[in-house]
Amino acid sequence: MIHRVMNRIGLFALLALLMFPVLGFAQQQVDGLGCDSCVRQLSAQCPNKEGEGWTVNSVVAVGDTVVVEIETPASLNAFMSTLTQNIPNTKRLWVRYVSDFGKEWKDLFNCILEERRLLLLLLTPKDSDSTYRLLVDPDELGTILAKH
Repeated sequence: MIHRVMNRIGLFALLALLMFPVLGFAQQQVDGLGCDSCVRQLSAQCPNKEGEGWTVNSVVAVGDTVVVEIETPASLNAFMSTLTQNIPNTKRLWVRYVSDFGKEWKDLFNCILEERRLLLLLLTPKDSDSTYRLLVDPDELGTILAKH
């Protein structure tokens, strides 16, 4: 009886040891996603409603820039010029807000940082003809992600 239990424990330990490299390989594949893969994954979900009045209309990579087009609630129209000023606080606000859309977005931002690409957010309030641009360079993105 004890011999049988010891064999089962040994077998379990052996299986556990064999699983570690497999789990590590799977984690490397997820962590090793390139920026273009992340863009394709998010682009396939577009248009994607991300909350009341928020829609991600497109995610594309153009050269060294990842462009994310977002429709915001119409209620933000009056504030968009302030919310898209070219200052660190507004960039931090938008990167943190979009990061809260889910893990895929955090992965995308990490890939953008890793590959030293630019992030261009195109923000259009619902029912508006105005599109506001916010460009985040890799150094700014690194600072934002480090503090998030």
